[in-house]
Amino acid sequence: RSAARRLLASSAAYRMRVRRMLLQGMSATVATSVSGRSADATMAASLSLTTRPQELAPGDVAIAEGLFSASADVSSADTLRTGGMEKAVTLVNQLIEGTDLTTAEEARLIIRHTRSTLIDIAKRLATVLLPSEPPFELVFP
Repeated sequence: RSAARRLLASSAAYRMRVRRMLLQGMSATVATSVSGRSADATMAASLSLTTRPQELAPGDVAIAEGLFSASADVSSADTLRTGGMEKAVTLVNQLIEGTDLTTAEEARLIIRHTRSTLIDIAKRLATVLLPSEPPFELVFP
């Protein structure tokens, strides 16, 4: 019996079902109540749930984009400065990879909205950076 559970837990189908359930639950509750204090945790959870973009269902990409937008809108410049920007850029990259599973129109809307959100938070981050600080840099493998 436990061997069957381990096999089920390791399957992509199981991970996809659990990911969808978590994204939908977060979308229903967290997206409407995210605050500056919970924005980093919301973005981190969204990032974790989208680590395998190829296993996302088309609706999951839109849900994750909504969570990203909600958390980015209330992220403080200090949160962005202390790792939030890296999370945001990585999450946007995963969302864009996930748009391969959506229709062309949905992909265009998701990409346009994530780009706009990313530009907004980059401007917010730029307001607190000092001239002596190194530029933001993130390298994808």
